Amino acid sequence: MNEKDLNRIITATLNTIGWAHKISDDAQTFTSTGYKPFDLFAVTSSSVIFIESKFQKGYKAFSFEHIREHQLKNLLRIKELSSNPPFQNYIFTYIILGVWIPNQEFSLFVFDPLYIEYLKTKEGKVSLLMKELKSLKDKGLYIPVKKERFDISLLNEKVITYERINKNSSG
Repeated sequence: MNEKDLNRIITATLNTIGWAHKISDDAQTFTSTGYKPFDLFAVTSSSVIFIESKFQKGYKAFSFEHIREHQLKNLLRIKELSSNPPFQNYIFTYIILGVWIPNQEFSLFVFDPLYIEYLKTKEGKVSLLMKELKSLKDKGLYIPVKKERFDISLLNEKVITYERINKNSSG
């Protein structure tokens, strides 16, 4: 299992409710800048979704260095442009971290890019510690992958935001 497999699972799952496309890793085929803006996007009858995906084997610190600056900036820009009506309830941006433990579990942690930006700029963090990822799982803020699919309806319900973390930590 690797990030390519994670992207295949995300794309195949999103294709069950609309159309999803993984952007080629050959960045030159997509943009003149030479950088892929993010990993994939999807269009459904009720939303447009933009995703940057990351993968790691097992629970360990998740370094924000794995999220390229241009990837985070692109997702944040989309979020900013779509924050007003009529787009605010139809366009979504996520950073999805897949954590795979062979023969045991495959969990998706769905982050709001604003939360990652907050952690980096306001708290000066360079990563989420292993214990922080496990704490997110203990709080139920993850989506399990079963038979190479996940429950799409949980994306917004389980997205990790600053507000959700503070609400959960205060009781």
